[in-house]
Amino acid sequence: MPSVAICDPDAFYPLRSLVDGNLRPEDLPQLERFIRAIVLHDEVRMVLNPWPDGQDEREWEPEEIEVGGRPVIVAVGPVIDQYERLGLIEHLDYAAVPLDINLSAELIEVAKAQANADGGPYFEAHLKFIRLLVGTVEAGGSIVCEGETAGQAIQVASQIPDELMNNLDEAWAQLVAAANAGDVGLVVPPFVSILLSRCARRDAILPVLTDMKVEYANARRAIWALITELRNPASIVRAQDIRRELTDAARAMDPQHEWPELVPVRALWKLLTAAVGGAAVGQLAGGHPAVGAAIGTVNQAREVIGGADPRAILARGAFDLARRINRDLREVPRMPELLRPLLTHQERERFGI
Repeated sequence: MPSVAICDPDAFYPLRSLVDGNLRPEDLPQLERFIRAIVLHDEVRMVLNPWPDGQDEREWEPEEIEVGGRPVIVAVGPVIDQYERLGLIEHLDYAAVPLDINLSAELIEVAKAQANADGGPYFEAHLKFIRLLVGTVEAGGSIVCEGETAGQAIQVASQIPDELMNNLDEAWAQLVAAANAGDVGLVVPPFVSILLSRCARRDAILPVLTDMKVEYANARRAIWALITELRNPASIVRAQDIRRELTDAARAMDPQHEWPELVPVRALWKLLTAAVGGAAVGQLAGGHPAVGAAIGTVNQAREVIGGADPRAILARGAFDLARRINRDLREVPRMPELLRPLLTHQERERFGI
């Protein structure tokens, strides 16, 4: 089942500003959240924030009286054609929104307050919007919305554990502050930094972001498999193992700690050689060849991954994501050099570079 994030136009606008111009420093936190949503989910679907009832008291036109109604626009949104073509974002198919989700009295009151109505098309649009958010979370998806209605209706920003990225944000901020050495006080967040470090021009941002989404696909799906399993683990011990893996991976993302170099072909050759050697030694010593092979492999695995727990070489779920983030952040230039090629003169003044 694909991992899905629901976004609203307010969450999308900072990315549009990055691509088209007029980016502001205060856009960076929202931009980071949105780029993470794109890279760490298989699908990102946009929903439109419904408007409140404007209490339109104008007289009905004869045509409206004749048909017994008037057209009502309850929401508008941005054009995202180029993003849809690249598979980055798509508009939600509202026909697929479940209508059988029961809402609490508190959420119904949120719909009334935000719609400025307790009935009619605006109220119904708000009810449908809130049902969509609740249904997405119940199905294991993420909410990446910045609008007021979403903020009041539901507090969960993502099903990805906060601690997985909070450690990265703090470590990255400390590293950037030390590296800038007073040159510029701005800290571009980690995923935005990875994206911009690969772009020489603004028109390259969307193709590069598409490549990042593809590049992170296996790591993304593996970590979602862990998150899904954590919701219904086979045992308490298994739940603890998953949480421990996520915690260890969060630490491993920190680019201040160099990831052990592990060339897959070379590592596999070393492990196979160790197995053959171990089998021979085991047989010469009068033991079982298979046992000798296993001992040789485990001992060599410890050497290959720098003395770390050999289980890390198999626990690819969280560690593959951590390895990629660690590697990519180590290639990010200092903040001025990261931003200057992409920003207009006016934007550089805003950012102080």
